[in-house]
Amino acid sequence: MRQRNEEEIHALRRENEEMRERRTKNPTTSNQTKNIVVNEIEQEESRPQTSTHISSQTEGNRRHPFTDKIMNIELSSNWKGLSMDWYDRMIDPDVHVDIYVTQINLYTGNNAVFCRVFPTSLKGATLSWFTHLPPYSVDKFESLVSKFSSWFATSRPHHVTSITLINIDSRKVNP
Repeated sequence: MRQRNEEEIHALRRENEEMRERRTKNPTTSNQTKNIVVNEIEQEESRPQTSTHISSQTEGNRRHPFTDKIMNIELSSNWKGLSMDWYDRMIDPDVHVDIYVTQINLYTGNNAVFCRVFPTSLKGATLSWFTHLPPYSVDKFESLVSKFSSWFATSRPHHVTSITLINIDSRKVNP
């Protein structure tokens, strides 16, 4: 896959260089330039699309699972972000959601903003999980939390009781 991506990048760079050369060799008026760009775009759209990791997982450049209703909500221009640790599967996912909700409630109560900002609290494999959710699969914060909590349920601490320990020990003795 890496080699394929490198080949695609190389091909795009080559096309970009060819376009630059055409523009320097054939100076055109602005209308002619617009026609060239439109023709190149139409040619690009008619080419068969090669499948990449991103395009096979998402729709076009859509790398989020949110509905349009959520994406149309704009964040305040003075938004500063949250002061909390990123989730990296080292703590209970429910604890992370509690911390997140506590932090974001200081700024807003808007459900769509809750969704839009949530990915900024993730990193590594958890952020990758988020970017691979199906497009339009999250329409409210509760559904995002449900998906998150169930996917990372194995990160919850296991409360071991004495009965559990006895059962483990007796399995060793009596296989």
